[in-house]
Amino acid sequence: EMFFRTGDYFVWNVDGYRMNLAMYIGIILGVVKRGLSRALIIMVALGWGVVRDSLGSALRTIIVLTAAYVGVSVSRDLMLVFAIEDMETLSYDAEVELFDVVTILTFVVAAVDVIFILWILDALNNTMEYLQSMNQSRKLMRYLRL
Repeated sequence: EMFFRTGDYFVWNVDGYRMNLAMYIGIILGVVKRGLSRALIIMVALGWGVVRDSLGSALRTIIVLTAAYVGVSVSRDLMLVFAIEDMETLSYDAEVELFDVVTILTFVVAAVDVIFILWILDALNNTMEYLQSMNQSRKLMRYLRL
């Protein structure tokens, strides 16, 4: 991600124009990185590798939620960049409509983030309760150190 963003900024600084391919790849890789980070945090919060060996049906839900986050967030970020970069080619009405769509997608991304956060907190709580109820104090201490 940073390689492409740095390359885009370097070309923009030297030549005076943006390298669109590098800019868009940097945006996409950044969103994928954020999505994978959220998925891995949920997996750890559910106790994968500490309490359970597999996540079972929760893995499918994690994949669907992560894919939804990545899809909506990539759409929002790309539309926002397009609206800002190509202001002179868009009509006023098209620009307003594009910003309205970006605003709606921002609320959708925020809703998915709230789902992620609440699921992480609930999973952490459930895993800690499970470890306490099973008297696995050493695993609980390791889990709390994460």
